[in-house]
Formats: sequence, C-alpha cells, structure tokens
Amino acid sequence: NVINGNLALVDGPQNVTGVHRQKINFKRLTLTDIKVKIPLNARQKTLAKAFEEEKVIDAWNASPMKRKMDKAEKRASLTDFERF
Repeated sequence: NVINGNLALVDGPQNVTGVHRQKINFKRLTLTDIKVKIPLNARQKTLAKAFEEEKVIDAWNASPMKRKMDKAEKRASLTDFERF
C-alpha cells in the first residue's frame, strides 16, 4: 500500500519471510517482477496463503537479484587470504 508520496506499507508476512508490517521509504525499496494478487490491507494469514500459492519464495530464490545478493554476502565474509 502507498501511504503517501514517500512511504509504502510493506508486509512480509513475518512467519514466512521474517519481515513484519512496517512503513518504508521508497528510496529503500527495489521493485521486482514477482507479483501476488491480494486484497487491500490483507491479514497475515491471507498473505501467507497467497505467498504459498504463488510460490513467491521459490521465485525469489531463482531471481538474479537474490543471486547477486548472495554473491555480495559471500564476498563480504571472505578474508584476504580466501579472496586472492
């Protein structure tokens, strides 16, 4: 949901993704092609059910953005000896 010109209401759901309902600035968000059909202001149960039906987690794990984030995380955890 869009709160105003700068903020969006984001919900994980928490039991599936670990992201609780919160407002986040658009500057901190990145859009993906993954979509879920849900009603406006949906509950946690409705979100979790939609996430499972649409297989959002599988789509996210297969996305190039996830692979890029994993690669950056791995590189950050390497020491100088492991990197070269």
